Amino acid sequence: MIEGLLQRQDCNYGHEMKKLKPDISANYGISHADMYQMYAYYKKYHTSEIWLLYPFYSDVAELKDLTFKVIQDEDQVVNVSIMFVDLEHYQESVSELFDRLSLNA
Repeated sequence: MIEGLLQRQDCNYGHEMKKLKPDISANYGISHADMYQMYAYYKKYHTSEIWLLYPFYSDVAELKDLTFKVIQDEDQVVNVSIMFVDLEHYQESVSELFDRLSLNA
């Protein structure tokens, strides 16, 4: 279902069934491999936006969503967004993501 909602030429997404950690010193638990995979998508598909979707749970409630820019040079800027999907309220959560994607289109 998410694949159908989030298909857009200038946006790639990845979904992970791993729990993040509310610890910035540990990069929130985002693995180097996950970021490398997103970088590979960025290079392959020439996208300007990458979304990583992680399951929401109580330990990360304080984080909300995380967004940062990766700048290689003035012509290569990619926005990376880490967002959470509430699996207990899946439809509402996916609907909110779809609304955000529509706003960014």
